[in-house]
Amino acid sequence: MKMKMNSFEKIALVAFLVLFARKIVQADSVNVQCPESLDVTQSAAAVGDWQVYGSTDIHAFSRLHIYNGHPSGKVMLDPENADEQPVNYRWTLGDAGNTLWVECTYHGSTTRLIRQLPKGLHSCESEKAEKTMAIACQ
Repeated sequence: MKMKMNSFEKIALVAFLVLFARKIVQADSVNVQCPESLDVTQSAAAVGDWQVYGSTDIHAFSRLHIYNGHPSGKVMLDPENADEQPVNYRWTLGDAGNTLWVECTYHGSTTRLIRQLPKGLHSCESEKAEKTMAIACQ
C-alpha cells in the first residue's frame, strides 16, 4: 500500500531531516582555558669538556591560537575581528569545525600545549581571564 504525502507533509519531513542531520553533526558547546603557566625542564647532552647545568623554569601564558588541523601543519585561523584589537576575539569556523585544535603558547618557551576540539563546532569566542585566556565554542 502506497502512502501519498501532500506538499506540506513533504516540506515538514525535509525540514525535520535537515534539523536532525545538523544535530548529529553539531558538537556540544565546549569551553577550554589555557593554564596560567607551564613548568618547562630543559635538558642537553654535554659537548666536549663542557658540563650541562639544567634548570626548571616557569613560563607565563602568552597567547591562544586556533588551528585548522594539527598545529604542526601551521594552518592558524585568524580571528574575524583581529584588526580591531578587542579584548575578546571571534572565529566563525565554517568547514574548519571538524578539524580544530587549540594551542596555548608561553613567554620565553618553545614548548606549547595543544588540544583537539570536538567535531561540528561552528564558532568560537575568546575570553580574557586574569593571567590566561579561554575560548567558548559552539
